Amino acid sequence: MKDPIQEIKNLLLAKKEEYKQAVERHEFLELHEIKEDIKALQIQWQELATEKVQEKRVVGD
Repeated sequence: MKDPIQEIKNLLLAKKEEYKQAVERHEFLELHEIKEDIKALQIQWQELATEKVQEKRVVGD
């Protein structure tokens, strides 16, 4: 099974590259959509990272 945090990281990197390309093309509506996608992925990443930390604390106790 792949690490979900790594998968989100890869998606974020791809979205950031997509964003850069949209900037070069001056696609402002697309930029807004990509920003929203990036924000959602960052939230997912944060939630997963928090869950992992909490799991480690429970296991460590």
